[in-house]
Amino acid sequence: MQAVRGFIAGISLGEVADSRTARILIAVLGSMLCLIGAWAAAQAWISDPPYPDAGALDLNTYSDIDLYMRAADALHDNPYRPDPAAPLDRYGYPPLLAAVLAGLKALLGPQALGVFWPIFCAASLVGAIVIFARGFGVSTGWCWISLLVGLALIGRVVRLDIYHGQVNAIVLL
Repeated sequence: MQAVRGFIAGISLGEVADSRTARILIAVLGSMLCLIGAWAAAQAWISDPPYPDAGALDLNTYSDIDLYMRAADALHDNPYRPDPAAPLDRYGYPPLLAAVLAGLKALLGPQALGVFWPIFCAASLVGAIVIFARGFGVSTGWCWISLLVGLALIGRVVRLDIYHGQVNAIVLL
């Protein structure tokens, strides 16, 4: 079977994608998407912090980080006991997550933890993408990794996971 041909003088798309110019353009596009996604996540965080100690005006924000912090605060008693102040969800993770967050909260302070946790979630997502792209078999080029990370960060679902401080990316890592 003949290789898929590009539109310019019979050059295959594979050859075009492997050219230095294409790699630079892909890396620039990926970097721009990363910046746009990070900016959108930061704007959402600044305009409406999801965690009371991070400056949320509504003390019952019902975000995941709020739920995790309530469980960390109740670790000495029972993090699984229903909280009448938060009627939506109960804490459903192993107590290790609450213990780690309680330690980080004691070490960093609640305000710094409110900033650190979503950055740590985003860094875990980037780390997981890099490990999946370069850690097994054929190693993907860095330009393509920047594009993958940019496409992930530009997506609303991923940004909401980071905003709410969900542990999905950390588990993925």
